Amino acid sequence: MYMTHLAKKILLATACTLLTLSSFAAAQTKPDDLRKMHDEILTLDSHIDIAKGFASEWVNPGKRQNPQVDLVKMQEGGLDVGVFIVFVPQAHRNDWEYDNAKKEALKHFASIQCS
Repeated sequence: MYMTHLAKKILLATACTLLTLSSFAAAQTKPDDLRKMHDEILTLDSHIDIAKGFASEWVNPGKRQNPQVDLVKMQEGGLDVGVFIVFVPQAHRNDWEYDNAKKEALKHFASIQCS
């Protein structure tokens, strides 16, 4: 959909206003109320990168460790749903690289499922 320059400015101004108002409302809310509200809603992280070696003897997702996300931190933070992403680096966009990236990703998924 094509948006005019004016429409983009109006959309940006509206978003900034809503963000400012929500920040003000959050500042007026007591921490206990915020925790209660957080516990009552579904909290979802739609992109959690999985490090190489995840769910292995080096990276145990069940213990608090260095990775940004582990099950301990997810539980403490009240995260209900996480979508885990397997990152596989790719040098060039060609058939060999696509096939190699797919093989590496499937190998990574298999190691997680076996853990």
